[in-house]
Amino acid sequence: MATTSNSLSDQMEQDILNHLLGTMAMSDNTSFDLELALFTGDPGDDASGTELNSTDSPGYARQSIQRSDVTVQQDGDGYAATFNSTVEFTATGDWTQDPAWLAIYDGSSNMLFRGEIDDGTTAFTSSDMTSGKKLQFTSGNLKFKLS
Repeated sequence: MATTSNSLSDQMEQDILNHLLGTMAMSDNTSFDLELALFTGDPGDDASGTELNSTDSPGYARQSIQRSDVTVQQDGDGYAATFNSTVEFTATGDWTQDPAWLAIYDGSSNMLFRGEIDDGTTAFTSSDMTSGKKLQFTSGNLKFKLS
């Protein structure tokens, strides 16, 4: 499972504050799907980290997530957005980059949330991604939490 807390990007923090304080309306973001991206390390609040690429990680591409597959509900001491569809990345060759973090992007390539990949037991490395192998987040096992 990949769950991360308090992981808003700078862009999202700015949009929320502007909207809540009435200085700017948030744009209608229901007309596009979200995208899940993988990073070699923490992309940072400003999304300046290193995203995997298809040269060093053959077959890598951002994966689309439909908004209809996301639910928001209370989760312990906060709220979590849970993705209720399976998202997978399939290698078409041997990956040389370690996918360690993930991020959610909007349709305008603005990073919204980020978090470390954590299945609760082991680290995931590029040696796990050989041709035909999949990095998979099954339905209900990808969450972004605010607390």
